[in-house]
Order: sequence, then C-alpha cells, then structure tokens
Amino acid sequence: MTLSMIFLIGLAILALLSIVLYIFLSLKKKTKEKSPHTISFVILGLLIIQWVLYLTNVYSLLPVAISDLLFLPIWIVLCIAGFLSAVYEFKNNKGFSLLLVNITAISFCVSLFIYAISKM
Repeated sequence: MTLSMIFLIGLAILALLSIVLYIFLSLKKKTKEKSPHTISFVILGLLIIQWVLYLTNVYSLLPVAISDLLFLPIWIVLCIAGFLSAVYEFKNNKGFSLLLVNITAISFCVSLFIYAISKM
C-alpha cells in the first residue's frame, strides 16, 4: 500500500470514530430521550468493525473463495439488521436511530457498488 492510501484510511477511521464518539457523548447529555437499546449499539459496532476490516484489506489476505463467501453476505446481513434495529430504535431514541439508518444506508450502497464492480 502506498503512503497516501494509508493516510486516507487513517483519516477515514479517525473521522468515523470522531463522529461516533460525538454522537455517543451528545446522547449522554440529553436527559429527555431514553438511552439506545443494547442491540443497536451492537449492530453499530459490527458495522464499524466491518468498515475497518474492509478499509484495512483484511479480506484480501484470505483466499478468494473464502473472502467471496464471507464479505458480501456479512455486509448485507448487517445492513438488514441495521435497518430493522433503526426502525425498532426510532420509538425509543430518534437521534441514534437516524445515525444508525444513515450508516446502514451508506454501507448498503457501498456493498452494492463493490458487488457490481466485482462482477464486471
């Protein structure tokens, strides 16, 4: 990997972590909204782990057959779980629900884009 690619990956990870940290801190300051459900935190954490694994090219270290079996199905299942969790969370905490649905939608679009490029 070139130095510029490592730099961009580092910036993306820092930006994602800072956004998530800001949202978590702002959610703790608000007292009128309930705290998010645990399953929503778990799905958000799994989406972030999936992004980190993708950006650090962990899937390229695996054999092609295994990475094809793991990469897209995991990402699609996480996106479906993220949408369902965001709908469930919307009744409890609208701010966190919007964050979760935005990250899930971006992940879904990127996964479809990667799938389309890989089939060309």
